Amino acid sequence: MPINSASPYGEVYTGANFQISHYIESSYGAGTSLALANIGNLGVAEKVTTFQIDNQFEPLYNLGTREIAQYYSKGWRVNVTVEFVMCGDQKQWLNYVMAGNSGGTSTTWGVGNINSDAIVINTGEGTQYIVSGIVYTDASISITEGDVVKVTLSGAGQKFYKPAAAFTPSFTIPTDLYTYKDVTVESGIVKSFTIDIKNNPEQYYTLGALDYQAYLPLKFEASGKWEVYHNSAASLLPSTLPATVTSPANIQTNISCVIGTDSNKYTFTASNVVYNQSEMNVEPVQTVIDTITYIAGDLTVS
Repeated sequence: MPINSASPYGEVYTGANFQISHYIESSYGAGTSLALANIGNLGVAEKVTTFQIDNQFEPLYNLGTREIAQYYSKGWRVNVTVEFVMCGDQKQWLNYVMAGNSGGTSTTWGVGNINSDAIVINTGEGTQYIVSGIVYTDASISITEGDVVKVTLSGAGQKFYKPAAAFTPSFTIPTDLYTYKDVTVESGIVKSFTIDIKNNPEQYYTLGALDYQAYLPLKFEASGKWEVYHNSAASLLPSTLPATVTSPANIQTNISCVIGTDSNKYTFTASNVVYNQSEMNVEPVQTVIDTITYIAGDLTVS
């Protein structure tokens, strides 16, 4: 139940009074009416850390005054960030951020390429809202010893509305969650590992509409960093050194990161990798950690 139910200012709600559910859109901005599937939650402990309605108002000024005369909107959008614990029995989030599960060469968003998302929000006061046409432009996977495998998706939605008639979506939560003990990275005694994905899309607005009509993904970027315990057998620091003063750093063919030990596991392969930066901390009576940042030419997952 809500807290402060006797307050003269109304009821105050917590996350226990809210629910969210995801729909795979059959076409961009279709929402729930033309959805391919209702998939429930993307992972365990899912939360919406950003839900921002942005009208992008621009003020206009007249001569002879310092006060604002009028406003106009440069375009409307809903900024969304979703975080959850990665699970093996729900992989749809991959199709929200990776075209064909890799950087790919396609220049358009769409079903079979990058799916758009619709989120149903059930609020504490019994109201239902829908955010449709969500494109997750960025994704981050974070793995640290002693912790769960965390995924963050960031992007923007096209429409936000209250449906004419509320309905009951599935709020199914996956159960096959992964922690650091389920992860293998191919080199070193690893303390932490991250994978960052950026699609760098451009929004397109058209005459006659405030909401954008399309996204065009530009360059695909995959990068990240890993921390390893410095040891004589597997130090990564030499990999960042150039072969000569004038030559570029060595190129490692790929980095493999396997998440999961069952049939639902993810195998991420970063190819054409260069180690961009490296650093090492050396402190009295402390473990020495090597930190390596990398850039990948492409990223695939199977």
